[in-house]
Amino acid sequence: MEQYASKNELTIFYHEMGGSGDPLPTDQASLLTSISNLPQAAATSPTPFRMTLSRYEDLPSWPRGKKGWVYTKLEGIVTQYMRFRSLRDQTQSMVDNSSSYILNHGVTLQGLKDLTDELDRRVASLQGEIQQCLDSQGSNCDMAADDAAPDYAFRVRLPVAARSFDADVTLINAIQDRDTKQAALDQAPDKLKKAFGGPGNIVILNPQFLEKVLAPYRTRLAQAQQVVSQLQSDYPEALKGAIKRQWIEIPGRTRCEKDFPGCLSYSEIDAWGQKIVVH
Repeated sequence: MEQYASKNELTIFYHEMGGSGDPLPTDQASLLTSISNLPQAAATSPTPFRMTLSRYEDLPSWPRGKKGWVYTKLEGIVTQYMRFRSLRDQTQSMVDNSSSYILNHGVTLQGLKDLTDELDRRVASLQGEIQQCLDSQGSNCDMAADDAAPDYAFRVRLPVAARSFDADVTLINAIQDRDTKQAALDQAPDKLKKAFGGPGNIVILNPQFLEKVLAPYRTRLAQAQQVVSQLQSDYPEALKGAIKRQWIEIPGRTRCEKDFPGCLSYSEIDAWGQKIVVH
């Protein structure tokens, strides 16, 4: 304190309430004394304070007329914007990583690109409507009919990831098993020749013997092909169910649990499911 005071770099404003008539400090020494005696002065001669908490609307100067929230429609526009923006980001990722998704069973890569373009237009339109609502201070917050469409109309046109449902995994494994059995059948004659002949020897297998040896291979291959054929026959319905569950049912029911707009009953989920096209 002495260092700052000697250079005129220190200014102190002193205000005291309470006390028992002690003189106010006018110099450095008396200020230090007053600071040292402050705890005792507060204990022997305190000044009580009273604070009252009031709501703003209870203050005399608060406007008495009630004014409602002017952006009541903005939340709905923002919700649509966020949902379409999220879908657009997902479809763009699908286009960029198309080999990871099940395409050409109702959803094509070109269809996915078209869907991304359509979502781009919806996102841009909704972004403009948000700005329009803000600029108009809530007086112009209407959505275009296309922008107000439920996002489920876009979700029914989305693919699912490969191996994301049981029927797809089962079919992939069955095809691999069939191909393995086909390879075993194709390689069996050469293995027999190597088994019966030495280096440099030409071995001609008896056709009847060869057929007898190959018969179990053919049987196993036929059984594997039968499994694949049945799975392929059931696949479109299973794929449709996977799209319905992943893109309609899960988000629809989650919105119900969280009390968000877009909650779907099971009958509504089934109705949207009927719009899914697979083959």
